[in-house]
Amino acid sequence: MAIQRPKASLLNLKFAAACRRKPCHEIPAMKSLKVLLLVLLPLGFLLAGCYTAAHPSRPPGVVYVPVAPPPAKIVVRPAPPARHSVWIPGYWYWHGDRHLWRHGYWHRRPPRKHWVPGYWKPYPRGWVRYRGYWRD
Repeated sequence: MAIQRPKASLLNLKFAAACRRKPCHEIPAMKSLKVLLLVLLPLGFLLAGCYTAAHPSRPPGVVYVPVAPPPAKIVVRPAPPARHSVWIPGYWYWHGDRHLWRHGYWHRRPPRKHWVPGYWKPYPRGWVRYRGYWRD
């Protein structure tokens, strides 16, 4: 069984013959290819760094709610489960087309941190909810 070699193109034969006569880096076509790559590659990276995406009309993740949230529910806190527990109060959040209530809960306080509760803030386009977080 004979092994079949792929047919060589005329271009491949021409470069192979040229490389046998002198080193590939001395072939004029190879020199121009190197120059082209050395010029265009850095230029491409430079221009790619200049590209900026179109700015959205609002920051990603911000949802403007058309109606104000209802007043916070008054609840009786259960006893804390542990000594270093912090009460995270309940809050209204926007879900599709209405406000839903998220019940408060106890959370173990991370070392040297305190809880900053979330809040709703009105804007001309609607209400925005800022989430609570742990602060140093």
